[in-house]
Amino acid sequence: MINKLNSLSKQEQDELILREVAENGTFAEYCIAIDRTYDMEWFHAEIAKKLERGYKRLMNGEDVRMMIFMPPRHGKSDMATQKFPSWVLGKHPELPIMVSSYSDELATDFGQRTRDIMQQPEYNVMFNTTLRADAKAKGKWQTDKGGGYTAVGVGGALTGRGFKIGIIDDPFKNREEADSAVVRESRHKWYQSTFSTREEGNSMVVFILTRWHDDDLAGRVLKDAAEAKSEGEAYDEWEVIEYKAIATEDDEHRKEGEALWSNKFSIEKLLKKKTEMGTYEFSALYQQNPIDEENRKFKEAWYQYKELSDVENLETFNVMTIDPRGKDDIKLGNDFVGITINFVDLQGKWHFISYKAKLSATGIIDMMFNNWQRYRLHKICIEDNQFTQALKHSWEEQSRIRGIYPYVELLKHGGTQKELRIEALVPRYERGGIFHLKVNGENQCKDLEEELKLFPKAANDDTSDSAGYQEMAAVRPTDRSTLEYSGNPSALIY
Repeated sequence: MINKLNSLSKQEQDELILREVAENGTFAEYCIAIDRTYDMEWFHAEIAKKLERGYKRLMNGEDVRMMIFMPPRHGKSDMATQKFPSWVLGKHPELPIMVSSYSDELATDFGQRTRDIMQQPEYNVMFNTTLRADAKAKGKWQTDKGGGYTAVGVGGALTGRGFKIGIIDDPFKNREEADSAVVRESRHKWYQSTFSTREEGNSMVVFILTRWHDDDLAGRVLKDAAEAKSEGEAYDEWEVIEYKAIATEDDEHRKEGEALWSNKFSIEKLLKKKTEMGTYEFSALYQQNPIDEENRKFKEAWYQYKELSDVENLETFNVMTIDPRGKDDIKLGNDFVGITINFVDLQGKWHFISYKAKLSATGIIDMMFNNWQRYRLHKICIEDNQFTQALKHSWEEQSRIRGIYPYVELLKHGGTQKELRIEALVPRYERGGIFHLKVNGENQCKDLEEELKLFPKAANDDTSDSAGYQEMAAVRPTDRSTLEYSGNPSALIY
């Protein structure tokens, strides 16, 4: 090989190396060959290796699902959305590739840059793939073998178009979009009903993004897969590749506290940016963690635990608060009911069982009566809304049928935002006034803790809102008369 190179001109040597890379080289080697100025760091090489492995699995007939979470301006789009499609089409010009981003304009820009790569002299030396002269638009072009590149904004129509490789690069434009429950729901429905239906046989789907929100599109899709798996249904196995701008622990490449791409974003620059942006924004966009311990309202260290059996031996006032679904919850598909049972002891300590459940109207009524008896409640408080008013006649009727008459109080929040109701729990948690209960070692507040971990950015807040209502409902059992278990018609109060 060396003797052969020595007999060739410099141009012939370069061309021979390019053809060798195209035929036998890796995707990482291609990135350097097609872009001599490319600055490939160790994490770029890792991503290149994973994308190449995914491509090979695709060609072997497998489905490939991959998510790449990285900080802004760290080269994820250049490699995965532009160079990768050009490399694949060089090897298999018959493959259809689809790329989507938060706007048609950005997706089209990606298409133009990929097309430009494929029109470089170096590319034409490496591969025989050519573009059709009559299909060279920036956002939609085809190869002479029938494959090509289609760019579309998230939410756009895809009628008549399909893909073997589908890439979604930054589905949210900014914080405003990411914080909008309506926008998040719209993106999710588009992915489910439009994008995912365009795959042609087995396919490779790649998400490339920074994490704006725990309930962003990646979060929703991962949650869908986890729920399907837990229910024994078919599900996608997603490989998540995540890089933090600042290492939070030692690994093969970095020590804790070191920058990901120190030549471009030094640790000093990153810390300055953290100060400018605030811990929440920095944690989401640069650390791929929408909520971390530093900016959490509710700290894990505050959680204390007791066994329910121990609390049942105490003198307590037992009250259940319910956050029923409202019309907005039904519209967005968030039809969980939040339930918190609180055992208030003589010292004023609260003891929670707090969870959420998808319950029908009949299921809510059954739960009210079952918990009334199971936990020997003294009062049930439920948020007063249109749904509750419609339900009221039914539980009154069931009281007469069952001969059980719970003390029920309708709570009016007076227009107080639920975030403020929930945040009012912070001082009580911080001073050790709330315990989470366990039953035989099993935590009965998992749903509550998951929501509080992400507060105020959690996708659902039904459980935490029901806990927040305890501030309006709970009383200390200083008077023994409050501890008398009720079960007669005179206890039915609204």
